Amino acid sequence: MRTFLAGLVTVCLFCGVAAAQKSAFTSRETAKSPVDNDPGREAAPATAAVDPVEKALAGLDLRGRVCQIMMVTLEGGYRPSVNDLAYLRSYTPGAVILRQVRQPGNAAAYVARVRSLEGVSGIPIWVGANLAELAKRERGARSAFVQLPSPLAVGATRDDGCIDKLGLIMAANMKRMGFDLHLGPAFYLAPTLSDAPGTLRIFGSDPAWVARAGMRVVDRFAEEGVMAVPMGFPGGGADRIGRGEAVLLTPRMHLAEMDLVPYAAAVSANVPALHVGPTHVTGLDPGAGPACVSEVVIREILRGELGYRGVVIAGPMDSSDVATRLNPVEAAVRALQYGADMIYWRGAGQIQIHAVERIVQAVGEGLIPSETLDRAVRRVLACKFAQRINVREKVDERAAARLENRKDLVRDTFAIERKSITLVKNAGGILPLTKAKAMPVGVTGVVGVEPLRDALEKYMKPVSEQAINSARYLGDIQDFEIQRLTSHIRGIRTVVCVLTDQLRVPGMVRLVRALKDAGTRVVVVFLGYPAALAELDDADAMVAAYCDSATYDQSLLAVAEILVGEGAIALPPRSRPLTARVGEPLTYDIRDVAHSPTGKLPVRVGDVFPAGWGLRYDPSAGIKSVEWRFGDGGKRKGDQVTHAYKAPGEYRIRVRLTDKRKQTSEQTFNMVVEPREGP
Repeated sequence: MRTFLAGLVTVCLFCGVAAAQKSAFTSRETAKSPVDNDPGREAAPATAAVDPVEKALAGLDLRGRVCQIMMVTLEGGYRPSVNDLAYLRSYTPGAVILRQVRQPGNAAAYVARVRSLEGVSGIPIWVGANLAELAKRERGARSAFVQLPSPLAVGATRDDGCIDKLGLIMAANMKRMGFDLHLGPAFYLAPTLSDAPGTLRIFGSDPAWVARAGMRVVDRFAEEGVMAVPMGFPGGGADRIGRGEAVLLTPRMHLAEMDLVPYAAAVSANVPALHVGPTHVTGLDPGAGPACVSEVVIREILRGELGYRGVVIAGPMDSSDVATRLNPVEAAVRALQYGADMIYWRGAGQIQIHAVERIVQAVGEGLIPSETLDRAVRRVLACKFAQRINVREKVDERAAARLENRKDLVRDTFAIERKSITLVKNAGGILPLTKAKAMPVGVTGVVGVEPLRDALEKYMKPVSEQAINSARYLGDIQDFEIQRLTSHIRGIRTVVCVLTDQLRVPGMVRLVRALKDAGTRVVVVFLGYPAALAELDDADAMVAAYCDSATYDQSLLAVAEILVGEGAIALPPRSRPLTARVGEPLTYDIRDVAHSPTGKLPVRVGDVFPAGWGLRYDPSAGIKSVEWRFGDGGKRKGDQVTHAYKAPGEYRIRVRLTDKRKQTSEQTFNMVVEPREGP
């Protein structure tokens, strides 16, 4: 097999380049190409020399311009590989994406090394990542990154404060590691296919809520100087079965009120860049296949109907969604012809080199007009200079290294996790667990059995445990494991069973039924995308946590608090005012206004549980203190208090609740006091 460098030399010789190691960027003496009539491009100033975009464009030869519209993904790890460095020096791209690194300090060092190659072209390189993918670890391996709540978990909170907090945490972390852009958040909706496995990268199924949550995250990134790229236009990215192609199922007549709602919000807000994904759109454009190579999607809908004038990033062209239908190199040519500005790749090697050379050839042949290429390069350069990444701060590797397990990050992210945990079922009021009605308690499951047991033992002892280890590797719960559990369950009154979206549903169903048949009460703790909960309804109680099955520590701590009644507490607003009469003593009970747990299903689960579903129980166990202020100078402390007003009028009752985690919630209720009846 040829080595990367050998292949590089072959390609360069084929294209008439003197040597493989020669920079693709040389001074261009020829006159600039005329500017086409692009409504999204600002008029060039009278003196081109003062325009950094025109100055940068003038310094690029044809191959250099093509390289500038390439967004490639490096191998990751601790530092750029030899192959990566060879590619970056010879075909210096406009943007680089890091797939995965070991720890934050490594990420900063990696970014600094990539930035050091900017001198090859004299133009800054966008360096980006998706933070969830960057920090992801193989099953069983611990990550040095603080566990962040998933977008689906934030969607379950239905809380703007949680969205803003997560956005700021992510943006600050990315900035400290030196990144310029974040590939995310995903703006597509939850899957509509019943067999689709779902993903934690979405905010939910409600278009308006996804738009609201997505744009708040984008705005928080912008505050930190990092560009967040809404992903997955025009939608449908979660509608796939197994490893099959993602397919947009929404008819075009309903797109505007469904899948396009979040993207329309992004366009209205003038986001600098937007991603068009490889989701198949045969319902919109029968001959196209993937959206990223569809003229209907890019030119007609995104550029035309929505009027988007920012940077369109199309791809990844080397993904299986594209490669099974089209040659990735020809797909890149087609995307440019239809209005894309940047071509996204999941690699940086031979395919990407061939793509550069093929686009150079296509421009030379007139298949891609030079004006089309220059328009794309101008958009990319204008976006970079507007973001001022040419004057960004030097990467501080020590500061990035301190991101590992920072206590303040752990505290802030845990607060979001607590608010996301959803009580889906609670037959007979089995939750919260108490010593009187739940003991003895046992914990079983495929992951997190030991940490959940330890967390529960802070509230009740003893708690037994028995893990189902084989299921982690087989992806299924075997009958021999079920038999082993049920044969040792005698004397256990309540079993807490940790299951995940990585398991086959029939095995989980058999386990729950067998435990029930053995005479125990079963509480299912489900980690991941919650679609399987519709099949597990035999359980007495079900709790959903929206975390990856490989990174669950904080989620299970939050689950333990929910199980014993000390979860997050919310004080929802009241639509109608309260009423009273002068001198009439009324009793005010915090249990009438406080909600716990606070999470709501962000997606529909079968025909059983609609989106927005979430049960509540008595929050008393989680309350530390309550203060009531009645608006007439009166105030009381306690879960249940009595107060009478002395004069008619309108008052505002302010309630301040502090839970046992010292998290506070406040709410104001309107009170209308009427005169006393009778003489």
